[in-house]
Parts: sequence; C-alpha cells; structure tokens
Amino acid sequence: MGGGYFNHGGGFEMPTERMVIPALSLWQPWASAIATDDKQVETRGWSPNRHRLCPPRGGLLAIHASKRRITDPDELPSPDVLDPWLERNGYTMATLPRGGIVAIVEFNGARRMTDEMIPNVGERERAWGWWAYGRWAWNLTLRQRVEPAIPARGQRGLWLWEAPRGFELQ
Repeated sequence: MGGGYFNHGGGFEMPTERMVIPALSLWQPWASAIATDDKQVETRGWSPNRHRLCPPRGGLLAIHASKRRITDPDELPSPDVLDPWLERNGYTMATLPRGGIVAIVEFNGARRMTDEMIPNVGERERAWGWWAYGRWAWNLTLRQRVEPAIPARGQRGLWLWEAPRGFELQ
C-alpha cells in the first residue's frame, strides 16, 4: 500500500499511483528536528483550520525543508539544544537538507495556546518552538523520515505535494 490521494472533502482516496498530500514548509533546523522525532509540536501564528488543505485529524502532512538559510544566530534554538542535536544526527547547519521533503507526519490536531497551557510545555518542545499566548500548537506524529530529502519547491501556508512515482509510505 503506497499512500493515498488527499481530496478536498477532507479524506483520502485509495488506490492511486502517486500520493498527494498537504505539505508545510519549515526553515532548518526545525524541519529536520521533526524528521528526527525531536520536535512533535509545530508552533504557528495561524490555525491550520483556516486553510482548505488542512488534513483531517490523523491525516498525513509532508514536512518540507525550505531553502532559506538563517543568518542571525538569535533566530535559532539555543546552542545548548542545537549543537548536541546537530552532532547526534550527523549534521552541521551547512549540511542540513534544503529544498525538499524530509518527513511525513500524522497531523493530530491543533490547539490555540493559552496562559494555562504554555507553562506545561515540556523543556524539549519549548526549545524548538515559539510559545506565546494566542499562537497555535500543531500536534504531529512522525510516520516516516525521508532520506535523502525528495526535492520539491516549497510554498507559504499549506500546499499540495505530489510524491514522485515509486514513493512508498512505510
């Protein structure tokens, strides 16, 4: 079973030759932190439900590593989190994959951040996200790391990614 086709009614249709699913572009190192299962919550300033391509709870979402390079170290996770993560995963900031799909995750819903929620966020997730009142926490479960990354042109917001012929979801 290779995947499914995302339809605009909110479900997946089977079978098809190629999998087509919503995708989300992230800067590095956040995209790869999801791919290594070190980040399970993506923090955003917008609700995924505002977008017609929002996957249903339990639906698939492709994680795309954008080509953008961060030049200001203050925008990155703190060195005490980032440096050991890079070393453990065999990366440097220069060798992180860019311009491609690095993971397939299950989207498990999103919650608006509240003053009560934020203090209860674990230390690891706090290090990888922007936690502030009114932002959104998207809960993700890693289904498959994609190595090497599959080249794709990213976009803002949610967009549809068509897997190349022969791609199999494990």
